[in-house]
Amino acid sequence: MNDKILGIDLGTTHSAVAVVDAGFPLILADRDGNRLTPSVVHYPAGGGEPKVGHEALRMRSTSPKRTVYDVKRFMGRRTTDLKEDERNIGYELSTDPGSPIEVLMGESSVRPESVSAAVLAHLKRVAESAMEASLDRAVITVPAYFNDAQRQATLEAGRQAGLKVERIIHEPTAAALA
Repeated sequence: MNDKILGIDLGTTHSAVAVVDAGFPLILADRDGNRLTPSVVHYPAGGGEPKVGHEALRMRSTSPKRTVYDVKRFMGRRTTDLKEDERNIGYELSTDPGSPIEVLMGESSVRPESVSAAVLAHLKRVAESAMEASLDRAVITVPAYFNDAQRQATLEAGRQAGLKVERIIHEPTAAALA
């Protein structure tokens, strides 16, 4: 196991992963040279592995009800927290009053934490490929306005992605440390 800790910006529209290498922060690129990954996950109708990032983004126009984006804003929230304009999205959200928000896909559903976990797992793979090492420790940023439930949901997403989340920090704090 490597002693490096990943710095992950889990964004609403795009996400990025970085490490400190030889004392300098380094934003890591995927095999195509992209340093930003769209925070988009596509769930194939027949099951199978979800597609993440650029590959998922291409599916948004052909399979909008199975392609989840902007999910960060639903993390740790309940259906009663939703504003009407937040429901105007290409995929269907649960409506059970007071229940945690879920993305509905026919007979199945997925929680925002699981969608974010797919993005985080993808970023972990990007980092491991770039660093040629196994990496499992991370610090993940969240917006300053995130409440405890949203921070806990982000922590759970990290766990689902196979990460040992050392800390959840506010985005402005991460910017100040950079």
